[in-house]
This record gives sequence, C-alpha cells and structure tokens, in this order.
Amino acid sequence: MSQPNPKEPDPSNGDGNSKLTWIILALVALAVIGSLITDSAFAETPTPTPTTTSSPTPTAIGDPPGFTNPTATPTPEPTTPIVCGVNCFNPSLHSIDAAASQWVVVNKLRPLSPITYKPKLDKTINLAVPAADAYRKLKTAVAKSGNGTLCLNSGYRSYTTQTNTYANALRLYGKKTAEALAAHPGHSEHQTGLAADVSTTALGCRIGSFGSSKASAWVAKNAHTFGFIVRYPNKLQNITGYQYEPWHLRFVGVELATQIRNAKVLTLEQFWQLPAAPNYKN
Repeated sequence: MSQPNPKEPDPSNGDGNSKLTWIILALVALAVIGSLITDSAFAETPTPTPTTTSSPTPTAIGDPPGFTNPTATPTPEPTTPIVCGVNCFNPSLHSIDAAASQWVVVNKLRPLSPITYKPKLDKTINLAVPAADAYRKLKTAVAKSGNGTLCLNSGYRSYTTQTNTYANALRLYGKKTAEALAAHPGHSEHQTGLAADVSTTALGCRIGSFGSSKASAWVAKNAHTFGFIVRYPNKLQNITGYQYEPWHLRFVGVELATQIRNAKVLTLEQFWQLPAAPNYKN
C-alpha cells in the first residue's frame, strides 16, 4: 500500500508570521537601546568652554636711530646726619678732608686743599677762632692747677711762612732731619690755625724743655677736656712722620679729643684708620 506524500509547509501560515514579527521587534528594540546609549553619552560629555586667547602686550616702538629721548635726572635725597644722644660720638659731624674743618687730617700724604688755605684768625691770639677760644680756657686751667703759666710759642703759619720754616730747617739740619722737624708748605698743621706749640713762661716760652715740665704732664693728661690732643706722640714717627713733640697741641674739639682718649689710640691716623704717613710721596 503506498504511503501518502508529506505535506509542504505553507509559508503563509501562522508560525512563519510569528517568527518574522519577533525579528522585527528585536531590531526595533536594538535601535531604541542604541539611541538611548548615544543620547546618554552626549549628555555626559561637557560642552567645551571656549578658550579666551589673551591679547599680546603691546611693545613700545623704539626711537629711530640717532634720536635720544631725554630722561629726567632724579633729585638726590639729602643725606641725614647721624643723630646722637648724650655721650654719643657722631663721626659724620665734621669732615676730615676739608681744610676749614676742625677735624681735618693733614700730614705728609694729605695736603691741604687749597694748598694755600688761610683760616679765620682770632683778633688777639695767633690761632683760628675755635682753637684760640679753647687755648684761653686751657691756659687758665694750667694756671689754676699750679703748674705755671702757659704761653704760645708758635701758632698759625701761612703757606709762605711755612715755606721759609722748612727751608731754614733744611739748611741747618739736612733733608732727613728737616723732614722730621718741619712740614712742607701745604702739609703743615700750623697752616690750619688749629696747631699750637706751647711752653711756659718759666721756660722762657722755649719748647725744647717743655716735655720734662710739670705743665707738660698736666696738659697731656687733661688737654682733651679742652679739645686738644698731643698730635705727635713719642715713638710713633713711623705713623705721624714727625719726632716726639710734647709741645705740639692740635685742636680737634672736645668730642673728638675725648673719643680718641677713650679709644686709647694716640694719633689721628690710627683713630680714622688712615694710612701711616712717615714720608712724602715725592
């Protein structure tokens, strides 16, 4: 008996339509999910902030060659001197270079400027006014101490007088000895009017023996209270350029004379830390 042929499926039946429907739905779902993912990515990415480009700083155009734009010269600030209280020493109070200064340092390396300088002299004593005033007080004090009557052997000497003084020493003693005794003109403290060669009337106002007198010892101890120092101390010719002259007093004022004594130095060169001046440059 023959078997019946199997039946071909009908493409239009329900099972085929169902599969196709599921396929379409899956594709639509995938499209929706993809859209959502894309929207989310765009939403999470911040919108870039536009970058502001700074404008370049303008550069001044240089002057053309050969042209100079004048600039104002700044006004210098005035130098304020050191202000001191009681017992304070002010090193800027006076100049050590100006010929008219009571602190001027003049020696074999430091000539006066101008070299023919002449001070204002006292009317009755041959010294510059401040030195003459101090000398009067010193003379009175020496007399009161009972150590004799002070006298002025030599005070101010002009440039011309010092020229003759040095020439005489040179003629009498020769150059080596003369330069230990007398300054070249323009290099002498006597020309400042601040130097006084002193003695006593008991010695006939001669200076040679003054160093061994009681008056000399008293002056050496007390001169600073009147503004004087013994300018050329013993055994310091290698600094000052001159032999020991206990009679040669130099007026520098009470402030500096006291400071020198307190500092326990003996010469102006040492106090001001200046080069020793045993010889002239030429």
